[in-house]
Amino acid sequence: MTTTETCSTATLPDRKSLRLAHCHLSYRARGTGPTIVFLHGLLGNAKSWTYQFQDTRFSENYRLIAWDAPGFGESDFVPAEIDAYVAALAEFIDGGHFTTHIRRLRQAYAQRRT
Repeated sequence: MTTTETCSTATLPDRKSLRLAHCHLSYRARGTGPTIVFLHGLLGNAKSWTYQFQDTRFSENYRLIAWDAPGFGESDFVPAEIDAYVAALAEFIDGGHFTTHIRRLRQAYAQRRT
């Protein structure tokens, strides 16, 4: 990306969606290789990761996935509870067949449920 190109003009991958049990989630994906899942912060969306999608050091070596978290971007809402959010993320990753290393997230969620 050139220094004159801005986040708003950079080309993003096409938006895709995945139907889950209780909602649909929107995401963008690019690249091949081990998967990196980008999670945006409050008031963000998948577009928050424009620069990472444009950086060939990432997209030529990794499969980049950036979701619109529940209730943000083009994704449906889920109940405003951490358990619903984490469950949506786990189902998103499982349903999208994204090979990723989220053992710590799953362990934390499992511990929270017991």
